[in-house]
Parts: sequence; structure tokens; C-alpha cells
Amino acid sequence: MSICKDTYARLRAIAGSEERDELYAAADLLPLEDLVAIWRELQTAPRLLKGEEHHFFDHYFNFSFVDDATGRVRCRNALHCLAFVEAEAALEPDEEILALCGDAVVGPLFRRVDLLAALPDFVENSPERERLCRLLGAGRKLVENWRDIPEVLRTRLLPLCDADGFERWNAAHWRPYPMDFDRAPPAVLAAAYVEEAFRSAVERARDDLWRRLSDRLRELRQSDPETLLDVVVEIERRDDRDELRAYLAAGELEDLVCDGDPAVVAAMEAEAARNEGFKDLLVGVWLHRASPDVAARIEAARGGLQW
Repeated sequence: MSICKDTYARLRAIAGSEERDELYAAADLLPLEDLVAIWRELQTAPRLLKGEEHHFFDHYFNFSFVDDATGRVRCRNALHCLAFVEAEAALEPDEEILALCGDAVVGPLFRRVDLLAALPDFVENSPERERLCRLLGAGRKLVENWRDIPEVLRTRLLPLCDADGFERWNAAHWRPYPMDFDRAPPAVLAAAYVEEAFRSAVERARDDLWRRLSDRLRELRQSDPETLLDVVVEIERRDDRDELRAYLAAGELEDLVCDGDPAVVAAMEAEAARNEGFKDLLVGVWLHRASPDVAARIEAARGGLQW
């Protein structure tokens, strides 16, 4: 039984509501060891296979501890955040999962001086000081250079930021992905895309596949959209899982449709005419950003089918 699924069902029963704020309040009362186990499942679940329960807890940690899109921190309870981090350091044996806790939970504390002020006493008095200091090591340069940090606080924080320990750990756990993305043909890029789509957060953190693949696909969109379409067609032929098809349709394929390059739109029409799988993939594209002419052509190419 998935702890996320089981706990999500219990929270809904306790809250007696589907309102997210009420569910968050109920989640705040969970034992810290349950939150540690939930965090572990979130970091090890394949990204495209996550269910409603995983998305709820992803949002819970995001809302409780992490930045929003504007760079502000929405931490509702700093002490609860720090208590979770300490529990994670005490109970999580997997160093990679602990490191993700540092990236996603500790990191935002470095952008709020009021929260940052609580860290020295907390870390100095924690039985998990060594592991916590290594987590904080990722933020040492920010502590050194952020002008908003009072000097008294900076003086206390710097000895706790074990940057050398963090760098040693990172060097032992991270490797560049072994591919020349600039020279890779569409079939190779498609294979990398499928691999990346079903990775967990832990797997994604081990190398730079996600970043370099995203950069390459973005470059193709700008400079060679016909080759990007070849990659999309290869992905569609390679893997028929519904989760991947929805992700691909709403991502790279929708971008190509809405960009409206004439040669690419014509190639899509031809591919849909001979390939039912691609025709079905077009059904997952939203046309609200496309020009009226392109939208009409894609509607015709997918034959009136609905997702």
C-alpha cells in the first residue's frame, strides 16, 4: 500500500472536506515520521506515474515550505519546516533523498531572513548537526554574499554551512549524462526523452539529462522545428503509454502546432494521414494559442476526434 495513497484517504476522512486548506491543516498534524516516509515516496515515484495522492503531497510540501513562482517563500510554519528537516536527517538513510530535502525545503530558508534567523540555534542544538550542516553547505555562497543578512547572523551561519562536505557528497553522486546532445539524431533524443519522462526525482538528480535534453529541444524548436517534429514522431512510435502521450501532446507537440511553421504544419498533416497513432496524439493538443488557420488545419487532420 502506498503511504501517500493511504494517508491521503485518511486526511480526506479526517477533514471531511475536499478543501485544500483543510487538508493541509490535517496534514500538519501528521507524525513527522509519516512525513519522512511520504517524502521518500514522492522522491522515488516515477514522475509521470504519480497519482492524485502524490500531487496533493507535492503541493503540500510546496505550499508549506517552498518558494512560489515569484520567489517568495510561503512557509506557513517555520518551526514545522525545521522540525521536518531534522526528522528527515534523523530517519532517512538514503543520502540522495536527504539531499533533495535540502534542495526543496532548506533552500528557501536562505531567502527569508526571518526564517534564517532560527537556523543557528536549531542546527547547533540538533543531534543531526553533521548532516544538517552538509545540507546547508549548498547555500554557503548565498550566506556569504546576501547583503540583507545581518553580519551577526552571517557570522553564526557560516561555520554551519559545510560547503566542502556538500561538494564531496555531490561529486560522489552526480555525473554528466553520457550523450552528445548536439549531434544526437531524433531516435536517440527520443529514447532519452522517454527515459527522462519516467524517472523519479532521485534519478533526475544524479545527472544533467533533464537540463541538457530540455535545452536541446528548445534549440530545435527555435532553429530546426522540422527535426523537433521528427523527435516527436519517434517518441510516439517508441512508447504508447497514456501518461507519456498526454505529456508529449501538451508539451513539444502543442508548442510546434502553436508556433505555426508552415512546413511543420504540413508535415503534421501528412503524418496524421498515414499514422493513426500520431493522429490520436494531435487530439491531445490544445489549440487556444494557435492561429485560426492552423487550428482549423489541425482540427481537420485529427478528424474531429476528441481526447
